[in-house]
Amino acid sequence: MRVYLRVLIATLIAIFSFSQNCLYAQCPTATISTSDTLAYCTGDIISVTLTATAGGGLSYQWQFNGSNISGEISDTYVATEPGNYTVIVTNTTPCSDTSIATVISQFSFPNSAISAGGSITFCQGSNVNLSVTSGSNLTYQWKIGGSNISNATNDSYVASITGSYTVTVTSHNLCATTTPSATDVTVNPNPTINITPATPTTFCSGGSVLLNATTGLTTYQWKLNGVNVSGANEDTLTVLTSGSYTVAVSDANGCTATSTGEVVTVNPNPTIDITPATPTTFCSGGSVLLNATTGLTTYQWKLNGVDVSGANEDTLTVLTSGSYTVAVTNANGCSATSTAEVVTVNSNPSVDITTSDAT
Repeated sequence: MRVYLRVLIATLIAIFSFSQNCLYAQCPTATISTSDTLAYCTGDIISVTLTATAGGGLSYQWQFNGSNISGEISDTYVATEPGNYTVIVTNTTPCSDTSIATVISQFSFPNSAISAGGSITFCQGSNVNLSVTSGSNLTYQWKIGGSNISNATNDSYVASITGSYTVTVTSHNLCATTTPSATDVTVNPNPTINITPATPTTFCSGGSVLLNATTGLTTYQWKLNGVNVSGANEDTLTVLTSGSYTVAVSDANGCTATSTGEVVTVNPNPTIDITPATPTTFCSGGSVLLNATTGLTTYQWKLNGVDVSGANEDTLTVLTSGSYTVAVTNANGCSATSTAEVVTVNSNPSVDITTSDAT
């Protein structure tokens, strides 16, 4: 019993003595300093030199995530993995202090895989929406052929031209990752289509013009005033009527185009009639005035299909029998020939007087 009391008293004296020493002596302040970065990305080699409070008569114990690091008792330590680092600094009193933890972080790279919202091969005038996984504290920079696309800094980009697209995604801790493989967008050009008339596109009724489209395309559909012409699916079209003609085509890539309009003007031929002023059957020595439709540009009267010399007015005085027609043209150069007007000139009778008597 006495031995137990002696041990207890000795222990209390030692504890009291240590407490008095730490209470009245100057205790160290444990701090950690470093000039190295504390943030790393996955795959980076971590090497951070940590320096503890310096001073004579101090001893050190480095800790990782709250556990002592065996053998690390100098005032510096080189950390090589992410985690919480502290140091216990003890002086000769002995009083000790534990530093605030220095945290070394290692961050993973953000996902930069591109998803396409549709086909990445399409015709000129279309586009495809390219996107990456969105997230907070991320920034984006889209590129084509390795060069930055101006103002393309969202988590999606609408691609409308041919090229190899990538995106660099950067997290708030500056871990940046670029698309592991480019998304190749192919924009096929639309076909070039033109119409070439073989002859003038202004002509008279009864005429025609052959319209030739660019050859070598896959499909053709001719249109008149925007409406499909039934059965007109070749690279040429024979046109007989007025209107605006276009042709819609497609090529081997399925890309389409429509030509500009080719305007065809079909002018009507003139209407020509002959109106006799008096009966067309009369006796020799008489005549008939034939009147043609007025207001036309040229006239040529004919007798039995042969031009009557100088007969170039809209009237003709006829003295002899025959079939009379008139060929005319109008202001558009369109022509017509009238139906025939038959004139019959009857011979006058021959009369003689005879007598058997002396005259």
